[in-house]
Amino acid sequence: MSASRDLPPGEGLLDARQAAELLGVKLSTLYAYVSRGWVRTAPATGAQPGGARARLYARADLDRLKARHDARAGHGAVAAGALRWGEPVLESSLTRIDDRGHSYRGQSALELAARGVRFEAVCELLWTGQLRDRLPLAPGAGAGAGATATATATATATATATATATATATATAPSRTVAPPANSFATSADDMLRGGPRPPGRRGKALRAPAQGLGLAQLEDLIPMGAPPLAGLSLAVPALGLVDPGRFDAPLEAELTRARELVRMMSALLALAHGAGRVAAALTVGRLTNSVAASALVALSPPRDPGSLPSRARITLLDRALVLSADHELNPSSFAARVAGSVGADLYACVSAALATLSGPRHGGMCDRAEALLAEVERPERAADVLFERSARGESIPGFGHHLYPRGDPRGRMLLEAAAAHAPRAAGVRRALALAKVMRTTRREEPTLDLGLCAVAAALDLPRGAPVALFALGRAAGWIAHALEQRAAGFVLRPRARYVGPTG
Repeated sequence: MSASRDLPPGEGLLDARQAAELLGVKLSTLYAYVSRGWVRTAPATGAQPGGARARLYARADLDRLKARHDARAGHGAVAAGALRWGEPVLESSLTRIDDRGHSYRGQSALELAARGVRFEAVCELLWTGQLRDRLPLAPGAGAGAGATATATATATATATATATATATATATAPSRTVAPPANSFATSADDMLRGGPRPPGRRGKALRAPAQGLGLAQLEDLIPMGAPPLAGLSLAVPALGLVDPGRFDAPLEAELTRARELVRMMSALLALAHGAGRVAAALTVGRLTNSVAASALVALSPPRDPGSLPSRARITLLDRALVLSADHELNPSSFAARVAGSVGADLYACVSAALATLSGPRHGGMCDRAEALLAEVERPERAADVLFERSARGESIPGFGHHLYPRGDPRGRMLLEAAAAHAPRAAGVRRALALAKVMRTTRREEPTLDLGLCAVAAALDLPRGAPVALFALGRAAGWIAHALEQRAAGFVLRPRARYVGPTG
C-alpha cells in the first residue's frame, strides 16, 4: 500500500476523534491505517501546512474499512449486506472492476477488445492465466470456403445428411483445421451428430431413448420450433454431460480440453431450435475457421450463400462482444457456477446452474427487456417520446445504468460504437444510438452492456433473442473460470442465514 493519500476537502469527512470512534480503534491505529494508504485524508480548515494531526478523514474509506473488519469478525448484518452489491465476500484472481472498466487477470478487457484479441484467447487467459490463442485464426481462412460449401449446403437439408457432410468436410479440410481432441467429451459430443434423423411426428413427444443414445435429433424433439437460442443451451448442456462419462473428478488438463470443447459446442447449439442440421453446419464452420464467433454466426444467422463463411468483419465484431462479456466478477450466474463448483459438480452442471440463473428477468432478462425497448421505439425519431412516456409511468429504462459504473458502463459504450461503425444504417443500431443520445442529453444513465449487445445483434442482423444468447456464450468463459477457481480454493460455499422468524 502507498503512504497517506490526500483528497480535496468536502463532504463526507470526519475529524480524527470521530474517525477513531467509528472504527473503534485508538488514534495511533487510525494514523497507521492512513500511513498504509487505507484511508484518504484532507487538510482541516485553518490547519497549518504540514500539521501532522490537522487532517480530516474520508468517511467512505472509513466505512469500507469497518465493513471489512466486521465481515471478518462474522457480523451477520454486514455479511448480509455484502450479498447486496456490498463488500467483497471472497477472493478471486479472475476479474477486477473499477470506474475505468474491468480487467481479466490484470489485463484491461477494453484494451483486449480494442486490440482485436480473439475470444478463444481470452478464454485461455481466464482459465490458465496465459493470453494464448490455442486455436489461431489462420490468415486467409476464407480459402476454406470451397471445403465448407458442400457441408454447409447439405446442412440445410437433414441432420443425417449434415452429419455426413460434416465428417467429409473435416476430413478434407486444409491443414489448419483442428481435429477434435482425443478425449471422452469430444468423442461423445461428435457422436451426438450421428444420432440419426428425427422420426416423423416425434416433435413434442416424450423422449424415451436412454441417455447413452441421446442425439441432436432427439433434443430437437424436445424444444419448440422457434424457441429462443438460450432455451437450446439450457436443454443441451446437461445432455452433453450425460454422454461424457469422464466428466467427474478429471485432471485439470482434461478439464481445460473439456472446457474448450464445451464452449465450441455451445456456439453451435444456439441453432438447436432451428434443427440439428444447422447445428452441424455451425460446428463445421467453427472447425474450419477455428472460431467460436464464426460458429455462432452460422448458428444464429446462416450466410445467404450456403458456400460462404462469415466475413472477417462480422467475426471481429462478434469476437469483441464475446470478449467484453467473458466475465464480470461475482454476478449472479457466475456465483451460481462457483457454488456448484465448490461442491465438486462437473463443468456441465456448473454451466447449467449459471444458465438457469441467467434466465431470470433481473439478470439475462435485462437483454430481453432492452431488446423490447428497441422494438417499441420503432424508429429513431420516437426515442424521446418512448423514454418520456416510460418515465411518466414510473417505468425503468432497461439497458441503461449500472450499479458498478456510476460514470457509465464502458462495455456498452464500446459496443455501441463498434456496432455503429459496422452497420451505421441498421435500424436497430440507429434506434439504440438515438436512445443513448436522448438519455445523455437529459443527463440520465449511460448505456450498459445489455444495450450494447442489442446493438451488435442488430448490426449483424441476428434474430430476436440473440443478445442474451451472445451474453451466455461469452460469459461461459467466466462461468468455467469461476468453477475451476472455486474447486482449487478447496472449500464449500455455504453462507449462513440470520434467522428472523418466530421462536417457539
